[in-house]
Amino acid sequence: MSEDSRSEARAIIDGNLYMVLATVGADGAPWASPVFYSTEDGRDLYWVSSPEVTHSRNIAHEPRIGIVLHDSRARWARRAPSPCT
Repeated sequence: MSEDSRSEARAIIDGNLYMVLATVGADGAPWASPVFYSTEDGRDLYWVSSPEVTHSRNIAHEPRIGIVLHDSRARWARRAPSPCT
């Protein structure tokens, strides 16, 4: 990863308050939740949730999770159609 990419990623991590936490329930149903997060180093992300909420119960059942952090300030640009379409 280039230094520019690292700087851009760190700016997104530091510049946002929420991440989307993806879990799966005991019944196999997916669950996505926006959660407030914090970080000290830009690598380890921390959030606090009640053990009674759905995503916490899902993690107790299946500890593998997915997260999405995106630059919510980014603006969509209109692009020409891909030649593959």
